[in-house]
Amino acid sequence: GLAKSVTLEILSLANCPISDEGLEVICQSVKYSTSIRTLDFTGCNLTWRGAEHMANIVKYQGMQRRGTAWAESLRYQQPQFKGMGGLRRITLNCNILIGDRGAAALAHELQDDLWVKGL
Repeated sequence: GLAKSVTLEILSLANCPISDEGLEVICQSVKYSTSIRTLDFTGCNLTWRGAEHMANIVKYQGMQRRGTAWAESLRYQQPQFKGMGGLRRITLNCNILIGDRGAAALAHELQDDLWVKGL
């Protein structure tokens, strides 16, 4: 259902004990979604593995948006960054097992990302 949704903008599974395995399944669909802008996984028992799954989404969507911007610039157009779909906000509060390794994975992918505005 997540993969086919074109209207869902906010996905919140706050305080659902989905753990890293559940997050991995969800991320497989969210990764390709251009409509989902906000994810909330507060208190979902995530570890650094879950953070790496989220980092992979940021990386994939960033590459897709850069490709779109490049294609638009070839047509002598100004790329419309605000109109591009994909994640803008990720909430991972109360997942203390993410730790330094998970934070580093997210920070690595976010350092060049122009679209995610809140973590």
